Amino acid sequence: LPISAGNLSRLKDILDQARVTGEPFSVPDYPLEDPHRETRWLRVNVYPLRENPLAAVADVYIISTDMTDLKQSEAENWQHNQELQILLETSRESSKHLELQRTLEQFIDQTKTLLNADNCCVYFLEKDNQTLRPALSVGPLSDHIKAASLTVGQGIIGAGAAKGKAALVNFANQQGEKFLYGQEISALPSKEEHLLYAPLTARNGMIGMMMVTRSDKSPFAEDDLRFFESLVQQGSSAINNARLFEETHRNLNELAILYEASATIST
Repeated sequence: LPISAGNLSRLKDILDQARVTGEPFSVPDYPLEDPHRETRWLRVNVYPLRENPLAAVADVYIISTDMTDLKQSEAENWQHNQELQILLETSRESSKHLELQRTLEQFIDQTKTLLNADNCCVYFLEKDNQTLRPALSVGPLSDHIKAASLTVGQGIIGAGAAKGKAALVNFANQQGEKFLYGQEISALPSKEEHLLYAPLTARNGMIGMMMVTRSDKSPFAEDDLRFFESLVQQGSSAINNARLFEETHRNLNELAILYEASATIST
């Protein structure tokens, strides 16, 4: 690293310590700024030298090793492990029960919290394979969001549903669209809308879409999209199982009613 004024001042502290103690020592994580003002992490080994054991320190040798890439790799591994743990816990919690409303509420709440989002909505794809109906929406814009169904292929989220892929759209209300979340953008109270969306999938294909939004906050990053997509993949299974359970329960109730009616007519 170039010896800038700031770096030289910090290294002077190490030299002073070496001259005072007269003993070799190491600094495992020593931060210095590179010319781009980015922090580089060094492992610094310091060796004071004397002409004889009783003499004062004459010179100080410093050997440094750039550990920045290693530290970044360790940080990424730690982050990856944390995300895996969160995904595992989210999957366990979402699969604890088969009540659709409870499953949706719990999954939306977890996702919204983990991504520091303001709004979160799950849309179900109707049987016509064209209409996305809001199943549950939470957040300050929930009334705006749940008031309108979306059409596959139209608007930002509808276009995402047609592609069947997750995406990040920052400053979504500045993309030239007239409508967002099925409402006129001019009617939304926020100035900046950032959103993530991803398809909810089951064995037979897409069953809906999920989106999270931030209003007048910092935009989403690519890491947020990757994490969100993983969350949605985990949640899709729990949501689909809850839907199938609810549908089966409803069909059984209908059959029971028909059976009772048939028995009444027969008597």
